[in-house]
Amino acid sequence: MALTISFFVLGAVVLLSALAVVLVRNVFRAGLSLLLCFFSVAGIYITLGADFLAGVQVLIYVGAIGVLLLLALMLTREAPRGSPEGRLVGAGGQAARPRRPGTFAAEERLARLPCL
Repeated sequence: MALTISFFVLGAVVLLSALAVVLVRNVFRAGLSLLLCFFSVAGIYITLGADFLAGVQVLIYVGAIGVLLLLALMLTREAPRGSPEGRLVGAGGQAARPRRPGTFAAEERLARLPCL
């Protein structure tokens, strides 16, 4: 009886999380919903007595593909908005300027220092 109830509850979670993957506008939350869907499918496999399939589901889909998807989303999250004024932003938070030909970055920093 408990397995039947958990099967239907996990089935509802799978359906709701799959709908959230499609309907949520935030891409990062859609990726998290996809991970929840993968975990719920693994739970359904456990209720059906297919423990090996549940383990494979968690290792391959949740462990590899889900993490890879979330990593790709985290790395490309700021790409559509771009940087301020369409320029690259350096480590100091200032917009990067193109260098004069034949100069190094250290030379340009030294040229900007005030003379004592």
